[in-house]
Amino acid sequence: MESQFCRFIPRLKEMGASRVYLTGPLPDLLHLVSDNLDIDGVLPLAGPYGCDYVLGSMSLPWRCDIQLSSVRGVPYFVAEPAKLPRRGKLNVGLVWRGNAAYLADTQRSMPFTTYCPLFDLPGVAFYSLQVGPQGLEVTEAGFDGFVANLEPFMPNWRGTARVISALDAVVSIDTSVAHLAGALGKPVFTLVTSNSDWRWDRDSRKSIWYDSMTVIRQKQQDDWSPCIEMVRHGLKWHLEAKRQAA
Repeated sequence: MESQFCRFIPRLKEMGASRVYLTGPLPDLLHLVSDNLDIDGVLPLAGPYGCDYVLGSMSLPWRCDIQLSSVRGVPYFVAEPAKLPRRGKLNVGLVWRGNAAYLADTQRSMPFTTYCPLFDLPGVAFYSLQVGPQGLEVTEAGFDGFVANLEPFMPNWRGTARVISALDAVVSIDTSVAHLAGALGKPVFTLVTSNSDWRWDRDSRKSIWYDSMTVIRQKQQDDWSPCIEMVRHGLKWHLEAKRQAA
């Protein structure tokens, strides 16, 4: 189950499905989906299913006759914010690496230090949303304490959703955290490669999938510097907007 396409589950019931069950390799993600959408249960991936149809999540737009022009980017997840020590006027989560098992991960991922040009923004506090050994890059770069490690608050997808809800914005490469932030309606800057996935279009900075997302695309493969500068301007804008609203 991909969180991006679960938004179409209600359409199945509109089309006459009497019951809808979820299954997949990430049961904790399925439970997050079931927290937010009207489904009838979560089944083990191994089955048995006892259903009339089994659909892959990415085929839902096709099966539900969804056209790109009809996609709406409104939030469809809600999570109670985690109780985090908020250290800045603008609190920003960072993700810089994806699952290394993904075939094109070396193109979409970046070193943690790529984010360093953001760190002199006054009033902005940064938090690592990275899980696994890649999170140690913060320590290796000497930024322990400056970039707070939130991995202990994220034992599962429910925890990750709660952490994102407690922050003001997220900056992420093209990974599941970016999709989750968009589903929650959290401002998110998604950094994509020059040859990005079809879901990010090829020209627009806005995403049809998530109203709260800004897509920032490389102009040259592996050159993230202009992208980080655009994120910097975006965070300054959010900070100023928050100051004016205070």
